[in-house]
Amino acid sequence: MNTTEVTEAAQPIQLTPEVSQLQKLKVLVGEWRGEGLSYENGKETPTTARDTFEWLAGEHFLIHRWDWVIGEGTQFQGLEMMGYNEDRHMFFATMYDNAGHKVSYDVLLKDDVFTYHGEYAGHLHRAKLSVSHDGQTLTDKWHTSEDGKTWKPLCDLKWNKLS
Repeated sequence: MNTTEVTEAAQPIQLTPEVSQLQKLKVLVGEWRGEGLSYENGKETPTTARDTFEWLAGEHFLIHRWDWVIGEGTQFQGLEMMGYNEDRHMFFATMYDNAGHKVSYDVLLKDDVFTYHGEYAGHLHRAKLSVSHDGQTLTDKWHTSEDGKTWKPLCDLKWNKLS
């Protein structure tokens, strides 16, 4: 078979629902710098962060690495894998951090807002990650609860895309 026959026989690739949904994560790809506050025991603590998002080969999973400095030098580092669950019609995220925790979140996306729900270190967590219309800034607000009724702020950061 020559190259002309291959070109003529080629059919357009049809995106599966999973791949189509995964493309919505594309806005996160790149390097981000964040600043804001973390809250521990009701105390506001300045926080700086540098995060990167990149596709795992094949673009079925998005890899997120984070490196935060909370207060005078407390490191909070970790790895997140994001993907799409076709059966449940939602994204998922599994995170691993330098304190030895592993947590899984259900992630919904609506109107440029990613909403996370899960349990971390024995507490319920929820978050909203809002993407600006130009895709260059994010706002990230996390809350924690012991009973699912009373929610306390966990962190509140604003991110700027570096690349």
